[in-house]
Amino acid sequence: MKKFAKATSMGLLAASILAAAGAANANAIVGGGATLPEKLYEDVFTNVLNPDATVNTYGYTGVGSGNGKKAFFGNDASFLGGAGPVHFAGSDSRVSVAEQVAYNNAETARGTAKWGAFIQIPAVATSVLLPYKHGTVADLNLTTEQICKIYSRQITTWNQVNTAYGTDPIKVIYREDNSGTTELLADFLKAGCASHGITFTVSNDFKAVVASAGVDAAALKAAGTWVSGTGSSGVKAAVAANSNVLAYLSPDPSFTGKNNADVARINGFLPVNANIQTALNSIAIPAGAASNPRNWVPAYTLPATGYPIFGTTNFLVGQCYATAAKKDGVRHLLSRFYGDGSADSATIASKIVDHNFIELPTTWKDAIKTNFLAASGSLAIGDASVCNGIGRP
Repeated sequence: MKKFAKATSMGLLAASILAAAGAANANAIVGGGATLPEKLYEDVFTNVLNPDATVNTYGYTGVGSGNGKKAFFGNDASFLGGAGPVHFAGSDSRVSVAEQVAYNNAETARGTAKWGAFIQIPAVATSVLLPYKHGTVADLNLTTEQICKIYSRQITTWNQVNTAYGTDPIKVIYREDNSGTTELLADFLKAGCASHGITFTVSNDFKAVVASAGVDAAALKAAGTWVSGTGSSGVKAAVAANSNVLAYLSPDPSFTGKNNADVARINGFLPVNANIQTALNSIAIPAGAASNPRNWVPAYTLPATGYPIFGTTNFLVGQCYATAAKKDGVRHLLSRFYGDGSADSATIASKIVDHNFIELPTTWKDAIKTNFLAASGSLAIGDASVCNGIGRP
């Protein structure tokens, strides 16, 4: 199995951009967070947006959804390994009520130096894959009930899945850091396991997710029964280094979701895009309080059929930026991402598919452009009547 080095050329570029941001480079748009979409963003920034030096230079550092949100809400690039301000973040973990309240309280405390409202919008839809490695199994098919019992430790050996698989223990690999990928898995576990009498809580901390089912992940790790990894790269490294494993991971070139020898089916379904697209098409866009950022992450519903572990990875951006360069840079990024008819936008749409993600339904993309990019939008980025004299540095 191919091993991936943690450092990448884009990571070095991101580091240089963070350094430039510390030196107040007007054209550096700094972001970071979720590792789930990191490879997609690296590709888009390196090969589509950054070559256009007349606009801005974009950098993204994958540090996990939890640190990405901390970096964005505190406008503090130290959580991304750099210095200076942060202009956007990526997170698969929905902003919590507590995080929203904390930001609003901080805004009040800033007085005349306000940063303005923040915006949370889905970037792309994604599946969460279940990579596995077993010496004699190349067609693993798990039921929802079996997955629930594996994560609640009611199933601990492979022969409990199938008597032909042998008695080796199942070594679960999980995310050690606060992770939006974990939260997407938890959405499924909470919705899918209740009917089997197993309770999981939704959290971006895996240890908290399984603790609600009576499992002490830290103790299992200490005993060598389970293994943890930090970031997507850490999970992949753990899969490569161990035997008889079951993990969870974002779509990745190593695990495309199309090869059952590497990725488990669930209830007979591989994580192919058509199943997830159908589920997304049924989710209505926000109505009423469209300015509430929590309304803009599609709520998870357990599908009646199809691959069941999916969600969205999201952008966090500000409505107001202190300089025109930053405001224009963020608007340029979002315009290209959600479709503005340009060649760059068409290339990004192709890259979304290449990286095994799913484009948002047209209704969602149109609603995002109408509310946040159009001059008349209810929360238009850079709206002069709202952002006059305020904004994120």
